[in-house]
This record gives sequence, structure tokens and C-alpha cells, in this order.
Amino acid sequence: MTKDVKFELPDPALEQYTWVLWDEHGPSSRPPLLLGEGPFPGNDPSPLPRSIIVNGFMYMRDGGGFGFGNPFGMPEAPPRSVEDMRRWRQVWLPEVEKVVVQLESFDPASVPPGAWQRTLAAQSADQMRVFAGVHRTTIFPGHQALQRFRQAFLARFGQERLDDLEALLMGAPNASVDRAVKLWELSRVLRADPALLDALDRGTELPEGARADAFREGFAGLMAEYGATTNADLEDLPTWREDRSIPMAIIRAYACQPDESGPRAAARRQRDRRLQIEAELRELARTDASAAALVPLMEMAQEFVPNLEDHNYHSDQRISAASRARWLAIGRHLQAKGMLAAPDDVFYLQREELVPALEGQRAPSRAVLAARRRVLAEARATMPPPFLGRPLAALPEKPSAPHATETRVLRGYGASPGSYRGRARLIETLQEAGGLEQGEIMVCRTTSPPWTPFFGVIGALVTNSGGALSHGAVVAREFGIPAVVGTMLATLQIPDGATITVDGTNGLVIIEG
Repeated sequence: MTKDVKFELPDPALEQYTWVLWDEHGPSSRPPLLLGEGPFPGNDPSPLPRSIIVNGFMYMRDGGGFGFGNPFGMPEAPPRSVEDMRRWRQVWLPEVEKVVVQLESFDPASVPPGAWQRTLAAQSADQMRVFAGVHRTTIFPGHQALQRFRQAFLARFGQERLDDLEALLMGAPNASVDRAVKLWELSRVLRADPALLDALDRGTELPEGARADAFREGFAGLMAEYGATTNADLEDLPTWREDRSIPMAIIRAYACQPDESGPRAAARRQRDRRLQIEAELRELARTDASAAALVPLMEMAQEFVPNLEDHNYHSDQRISAASRARWLAIGRHLQAKGMLAAPDDVFYLQREELVPALEGQRAPSRAVLAARRRVLAEARATMPPPFLGRPLAALPEKPSAPHATETRVLRGYGASPGSYRGRARLIETLQEAGGLEQGEIMVCRTTSPPWTPFFGVIGALVTNSGGALSHGAVVAREFGIPAVVGTMLATLQIPDGATITVDGTNGLVIIEG
């Protein structure tokens, strides 16, 4: 940690409380322009805040509530049919498209003097309207449908069939798996031609030929469909369409795997198991009324994962990518006026500084913006502490040596069953994930949908945060790899390179000396 990046509470009075890193929906430090943007609060101004921002990371007060109530006007009535679960695609995806087009085509020169505050506020309000509408009709109904089915299934069959319950929810087509499969298909083209692999490794142009043409065509198709994939949901970082390094790293990692591996095979296995258990349930339902009552609940619950993954790409990431295009257009506008050295300097303006700069008043100096850029880079290069303020009871210390001599056990939530032993890799960013080798165990604070393709490389997953329905848990089950989530301490307690065993059935991580 550098001298400029100190994880300290902003007020000594807050030291008596425990503050927990809340990174499942904000996995990295956010630049000044984006603080306070979105549906979740930044620094809570109440006398005893529930949340604070430290170096761009959000921390929540332990005991102060880890939810945000009902920020989107969640409907209280549970969904009644599969059509209820799918209606957002007809109602809200067209609204998403409108917002994306408006932001991507935004021309700062069209804003008359004195109208910037109103213009930006209107854009923000429209984004929030659509964001809230999508989530109100996807995530919350999905959780309700899932919980109703889960409770009814376990009441009928018992806890011993929990694995079958989870299997019934897996193996449905969704955007995240589809993106991973398309990356896998491109890796097959490379694997079939060593000359293409060699050119990719050397960073040179692909040699001419039918396979190279097929790769270029396939990659262009991938970018047309999934080019808006973000980097950790951060608008100041390039999308896949702008920076090919992350998708290329995934393709290269996939290319090392045999044909029977990868996301396509994993998806097929999960689909086949789901269909088998589903057929058994439907057969039982012909003569068993309690089983028959489970079928419509199951059909609604099976929409949860597609809604979860599809809404994230087709709404959240696409709007985020379009918003980035809008900010960069504003950055070029300010650069042309001599206020910024580069378009992406706009992300280092604070919100209260942006409108005055756009209205022709003063902007922070280039030295100030450069200092903010440096601090953000250092914050992102630092593993943030999972807790600030008052320590949790019996919180263990981080091992002082790279490899402790004794075996230790870390407990979390068993999110995906099975056991796997291998080498741990501590991963903080998507760029670092690009260096994962086949079969390594990814140990990270959290994951989000842009990380999904890497689940086809790793042998198991361990995270600090998350629960049964977190992204890492859901996707680990989808790929059929063991996972333990919600450990809170994994990135502190597991040395990089250590041999560990991930017991996803019992929620244990065994760290070997």
C-alpha cells in the first residue's frame, strides 16, 4: 500500500463500529465522477451512516443493515406465471435500447449555455428510471419465485435433495454462458492451427488463410454481440470493444483445453442433469398432488438465472458502456476547450466540478487531476481491507509468512458442491484473471458477470463476499466447479500460490502449509 492510499475512516467517531467492505455490486474503486452515481448511496449523510466511501470502495456498517430497503419500488405480489418473469424483455428492453442510443449519440455541442445541469440531471433520471424498471421486474420477482420453489421443494423432499434442487435451476441458456461459449468456439479455431496461436502469443498479425479469416469473422461477431462487456462495471475503463486484451486472454486460456472441456460441455452436463431431474418430477406429479404443485413454481424459478445474467449484460453493462461513451464525448468537449489534457480526465472531475467546467468556468488543474488519477490507480492496485474500525470478534491475523507451516481451515458458504485441491491464485482485477492457468483456484473478493468466462478455466472458486444467490455461487454451479463464498477473509488468509482444498459441499477451505 502506498503512502497516498490509506484505508482510514473519515471520522474518528466511526471507529467504534465495524465497517464491512460491500463489493458484490462495486468490486473495484470508483473514480471521483462516478461516486454517488447509481441506485446505491455513496457517503450516507445521516448522523450514523449505514455506508461510507473510502478510496472509492463502499463500506457498510455492521448491524446497520446490508440492504437498501426497497429502492426500486419492488412489487409485493409474487409472480404468478412464467410470462410474469419474462415480461421485462418486452416492456423494458426497448427502453434500455432508447437510453443506449441517446447516450451513445450524445453531442455536447447540442447543449446550450446554462443548460448543463438540467441536461445531466435528465440523463441521470432516465437511466435510473430504466435501471429501476429492469430490476423491479427481473431480480426481485426472480428472488421471490426462487424462494417459493426452494421452500416448497425442501418441504416435500427434504434437505438431502438440496443438490437436486440446485440442479433444477441450472443449465438454461443465458447471456453469460452464451458469451463464454462464443469465446470457446474461437479458441477451437486457434487450437486447430499452431501458427495462429503463435501469432497471438507474439502479438503479430494472424497469417493469411481460411482459419485466420474464420477467427477474424468470429471475433467480429463476438464484438457485435458482446462488445459492450465492461471491465468490473467501471465506466472509466475500456469495454471489450475498445480493448481486446481481456477477451483475447480468455480465448488463449481456453485454447489450452481439450475439446471435451470448456463452457459448452459444462452447460450440456448441467442441462442434461436438469432435464433428467425435471422429467422425474413431472412424472411424479402425474400421481402426486404435492409434486404437481411444485411444477409451476419450478418453471418460474427456472427463469431466475437467465433473468439474472441476461439483465446484467443487456441492461446494466450496455447502459454502462453507453454512459462511458457519453462521458468521453464530454471529455473531448472539455479537451477542445483546453480544460482537460485527455478525454478520460473527465472521470477525475468531481460531480460538483463538472457543470461549472462545462459552463465555461474554472476546472481543477491538470496537476490535481493527475494526482487523483494516480491515487485511483494505487487504490485499485491495493487489496482493500475487508473490515475497518472495530474488529470483528476473533478476527485472525493475516499470515506473516508467504506459506504458514500449519494447516488452517477457513469457513464460508458451500455454494457449489464437490471437492477440489489445487494452487490458489489471488485475483484482484480482470486483467490479473487473464493470467489464470488451467485448473488453478481463483481466490478473490467477489465476481461479477464479466468474470464468467474465467469459470471455464479455473478448478474452483473462493470469495470473500456472496451467498447462495451471488454471481459467483450461481455461475460456479452452472460450470460444475466447487465453490466456497462469503468467507470474508479469503484474500487475507490464503497466500498466493498456496495449495488449498475447496470443499464446496461443506463450505470449507483447507489451507496447507
